[in-house]
Amino acid sequence: MDKITKRNKFLTTLAPFYFAAFLIIFWLAIYKVDDRLWSFLTMVIASLAFYPCQVVISNKVQEIKKSE
Repeated sequence: MDKITKRNKFLTTLAPFYFAAFLIIFWLAIYKVDDRLWSFLTMVIASLAFYPCQVVISNKVQEIKKSE
């Protein structure tokens, strides 16, 4: 396996954890943070936690389109 394949496999296995982190942080932002500013900042952090998951999903979609 070359480096790129290992990296893609590693990121693919981490995608569910990124998504779980996004859900937990988003839940905290909505239900546990009372101040609006901190709630907004927590949602920004949640979106940053979700970004790697989006990258992995878009890479998989591109691979599927190339294989068709």
